[in-house]
Amino acid sequence: MTATTAAVPVFPLANLEQHVDALRAACHETGLFYLRLDDAEACERCAAAAREFFDSDDATKAVCGYEASPAFRGYMKLGVENTAGVVDAREQIELGREDGICDGVAQRLVGANRWPADDGALQSACDPWLAAMSAAAARVTRALSLGLGLAASELDERVLGTTPHWQAKLASYPPDVGPGVGAHSDSGWLTLLWADQPGLEAQLRTGEWVAVPPRDGAVAVNLGEMLQLASGGYYRATPHRVAKCVRRRVSLPFFWNPSLSAVVDVVCDASALPWTRKQPEPEKRHSLLRAYGANAFKSLARSHPRVFARHHPDLCVLEDGTVTNV
Repeated sequence: MTATTAAVPVFPLANLEQHVDALRAACHETGLFYLRLDDAEACERCAAAAREFFDSDDATKAVCGYEASPAFRGYMKLGVENTAGVVDAREQIELGREDGICDGVAQRLVGANRWPADDGALQSACDPWLAAMSAAAARVTRALSLGLGLAASELDERVLGTTPHWQAKLASYPPDVGPGVGAHSDSGWLTLLWADQPGLEAQLRTGEWVAVPPRDGAVAVNLGEMLQLASGGYYRATPHRVAKCVRRRVSLPFFWNPSLSAVVDVVCDASALPWTRKQPEPEKRHSLLRAYGANAFKSLARSHPRVFARHHPDLCVLEDGTVTNV
C-alpha cells in the first residue's frame, strides 16, 4: 500500500505549553506530530558521526558487536533485528541507560553501552544528542500531562518515575533494500526521530498510510503503547513503518520510557476529556504487560532471539508475553 502525504502538525519546543489544546487533539487523533527544536545541531553532529561509523570496515564494527551484551546493546549488522517477526533492513547501534536498580527480568536490561575502539568520537557526538532528546521528551511529557487535565508533573510522578528508562539507536538503511521496518507501534512512552531521508510512514485511524518526511530543525514524535495505556486510550500509540529507501538513510530514534520498575495503570478519566471524534473501537494489539521493565524485556527478546538464547537460557517468553523461568 502506497503512503500518501498529509498535514502533520508542528509544535515548538520553546513554548510547547502554550499549545496544549492543539497538542492534545493531535495526540488523540494520530499520536503523531513534529517538534521544532531549539537547536538541532546536536542531531546533525550525531548523524555525521554515525555515518562515519557505518562507513567503517567490518572489523571496526565487530569490536562493539551486540552478541556480547546481555542487555542487548551494541552494533547489529544488517538483517539481525526483526520487528513483529519480519527481518529489518538496517544496521544499527543499540544504546540505553546504563544505571538503574529494579526487580526481576528488568534488571537484565541494565548494562554498559558498547562503543567502537577509537578515540571516543562517536560517544562524544552521541552524548549531547541523548541529553537534548531526554530534555525534549521530558518537556513533551509535561505538556501531555496538562492535556489530560493533570498537573504538569503528574505523569512523571505517577508513571515514569524519577529515573525514566531511555533507549536509542543509530540506524543506517541501505538503498533499494526493504521494507526497512515492518508495521508496528512502539511499546514504550514517546519516540523522537531525526532522519536525513524520507522513509517513515504512519497509519491513521482510517487505515490510510501517510508519509512523515524529515523536516529541517525538527524531530518527528510518535506515541507508544504505555502512554496509550496510561491515558485510558485517549492518546494513541501510532502504528508506523519504514519503507524502502531510494538513498542510504541514517536515522536517530530516541525512546523515552517509564522506569524499569514502573507498573503502568490508567491515570485519568478519558470520558471527561474533549473528544474530537466519535470514540473509536479498541484497536487490536499484541500482548502488553503493565510492568514496563518486563514488557521491554519481552520486546527485545522477541526482536533479538539469538542474544536472548545466548545470555538468558534460563528464561522463555510465553505466547501472552509473560517472561518466565524455563
